[in-house]
Amino acid sequence: MATAEFVHREKPNGTAFVIGEGGLLNALNEVRYTITREPPDYVIVGEGRVLNYELVGHAHGMIGKCAHLISTNADTWCPTDLGPRPGCGAIVALLEAASGRKAHHVGKSNPFILRAARKRIGSRTDEVIMIGDLKHIGAHRIEHKGNFETISVPPHACVRFDRGACAGTRRAWAAGSHGRGGQ
Repeated sequence: MATAEFVHREKPNGTAFVIGEGGLLNALNEVRYTITREPPDYVIVGEGRVLNYELVGHAHGMIGKCAHLISTNADTWCPTDLGPRPGCGAIVALLEAASGRKAHHVGKSNPFILRAARKRIGSRTDEVIMIGDLKHIGAHRIEHKGNFETISVPPHACVRFDRGACAGTRRAWAAGSHGRGGQ
């Protein structure tokens, strides 16, 4: 959702070529973005189970024709039931290396997504705690970006959040388990 909100604010009713699946495509549709294979405003890379060199090659060509490269997150790998697999950040690194252009990462620890999440849950900054599991993209990196209080957990930690114990105090945005965040 944050990526769709970001591109919509940058260029309302724009166009995008997407390497990703359902949630990202639905969010872009909700902000009236046109998904295209023609030269778009943005090449957006998200999470997905299907990737091939045809998609990467097409994306690379569009970036070469001035499409902006956007990623939903910088995670280089993702856990799956079958073990880890390359994540969005790894795919974007390939496109960055091939094109010489840097991606704009909209995902966690980007101040935009933190503000958007805070606004979505209707809280002030002093009412929110950011919980992160990856030192290079989690809570440590955002400590000075928006004055969110942070809690760092070890990678792969399972965080249980007792909503009753926190009722009426603070809300937590858990950006753990490589992007499977929640409130």
